[in-house]
Amino acid sequence: MKHEVNAMGKQCPIPVVMTKKVIDNAAVGDEIEILIDNETAVNNLSRLANKTGCTFVSEKLGDKKYQVKMEVKTEQTGGTLEEEEFVCEAPHKKVTVAVISSNVMGNGDDELGKILIKGFIYALSQMETHPDTILFYNGGAKLTTEDSESLEDLKKMEEEGVEILTCGTCLNFYGLTEKRNKLMRPDCIVCHPGPINRGVELDSFMADHPERSVILDQVYAGILTRMAALYLLLGGSEDGITA
Repeated sequence: MKHEVNAMGKQCPIPVVMTKKVIDNAAVGDEIEILIDNETAVNNLSRLANKTGCTFVSEKLGDKKYQVKMEVKTEQTGGTLEEEEFVCEAPHKKVTVAVISSNVMGNGDDELGKILIKGFIYALSQMETHPDTILFYNGGAKLTTEDSESLEDLKKMEEEGVEILTCGTCLNFYGLTEKRNKLMRPDCIVCHPGPINRGVELDSFMADHPERSVILDQVYAGILTRMAALYLLLGGSEDGITA
């Protein structure tokens, strides 16, 4: 009898667990075909085959697609899996962060330094693969304001998914918080649960912005939410009527 196990997209150790269940219920001579998408699962299934006395053959069918064939050679006793019998690699994503701490590049002539940093940011915007995040702090915060010659390149990268982060303390220090508004997308909103520490967390321009700020709405919604929670905790009914 032939059994098929589709473990494509399954995280370790699920492919091993799925296959072990099939092996436990299989008869001697049964064949099992397993589809998986990573070499770690192939290696774990090889260990499982050795433990259960099954034959093992693996084949790479394409990019991130593998097929494993097993044949049950001995009667199974339904033993449990031990943690050391499989190895799981934690999924991780490599993140690239570019950090810019000055509005000039290098030491020496500042005019030349401005030309160099402008060229560097332009080069980043033209790369096939952008950094995941660009962080601006200290003098680099000036490059994210409305009078920056690099602003259009930064907007282009932000539209293509790059996260542009600017140090808030630096913006406050340079008095640039209002100008930072020019870099925000048109649909960006400003939220805060209140109370606001004006001049530290937000300046008044952003806190009271007529189009972006939804702080008062958020504070009002928070009051209603807390009132409802207290009402239920103190024994009130869910429909607000029944005692």
